[in-house]
Amino acid sequence: MARLTVSDLGEVELVEQILDKLSVPNSDVQIGPGDDAAVLGIGGSVVLTTDSQHEGTHYFAEWIAPEVLGRRAIAVNASDLGAMGARPRGFLVALALPTSTELDWVISLAEGLREGAERFGASILGGDVAAVADRVSINVTALGEIEKNTEPVERGGAAEGTWCFVTGWPGRSGAARQMFKTGYKPSAAFEACIDAFLDPRPPVTFGGCVASQGLVGAMIDISDGLAVDLERICLASGVGARLDAEMLVADTVLVDAAAELNIDPIKLVLGGGEDYELLCSVADGKAQTFRALAAETGVEVRAVGRFVAADEGITFVRAGHAETILPDGWDHFA
Repeated sequence: MARLTVSDLGEVELVEQILDKLSVPNSDVQIGPGDDAAVLGIGGSVVLTTDSQHEGTHYFAEWIAPEVLGRRAIAVNASDLGAMGARPRGFLVALALPTSTELDWVISLAEGLREGAERFGASILGGDVAAVADRVSINVTALGEIEKNTEPVERGGAAEGTWCFVTGWPGRSGAARQMFKTGYKPSAAFEACIDAFLDPRPPVTFGGCVASQGLVGAMIDISDGLAVDLERICLASGVGARLDAEMLVADTVLVDAAAELNIDPIKLVLGGGEDYELLCSVADGKAQTFRALAAETGVEVRAVGRFVAADEGITFVRAGHAETILPDGWDHFA
């Protein structure tokens, strides 16, 4: 009988299998593996996470300039900190480079890494460099801090009847990836999507603000696709969700790009991935303050539905009909 491989399992099941073998014996660990980031209580709440950018998987060299790639590598890690309500304090970067990599390319990448950290008021603290046979890998570890007297925001706090809010415009990154794969003619819609994909600007400060003011019950960064990350919140919270199709595709830029790609825009919103926006649970009594804080900090937010009882499933309503949301999105091993 053939042995199972990681592609037989898929990413979600693979992570579950790994988590099952990990333990958190240290009493300083407030939140261990399984959320957007880990939290250590050592004087204050120290938040740690890691993510990577691999050539040929997350990007192709011809798609992106090295300085933009540097900013992107930092942003995808900072996004996880923001989802926990943490402020970035520093980043460690490990680079794996082919020996043929041009020095100018590495210097530009380093400048982008610095710029990316500075966007979030943080610094590059150090790292490592190693040689590999062919493709570049950038592995980042992010260190964050949660404000005093603020609890970290987990995925498991969404309650029935609360609003499901998203920041930004999920789906644009998925549209851009599709454009790079199929080719495209320049347009305003496509350029906006490409910028969202290559140079994401996650609302990290906003995540810290809503956490410190107790405005959200649960929060997750949308990195693997809204459908996948919504399911993660629902499973952790023991709830379902019912979303509004019109609100999901309220982005005219995405609608235009989807039309040019001949793709249903809802498919891009739910399954595109790599958006690095926030998905939040917000109670009725806090929604007005949540919206006001978003406006004050220049963050686009909109309610796309509500969390419901678990037995109602995870659906969206289009033209009066409920359709099941399948957890299709980014999966490294699919």
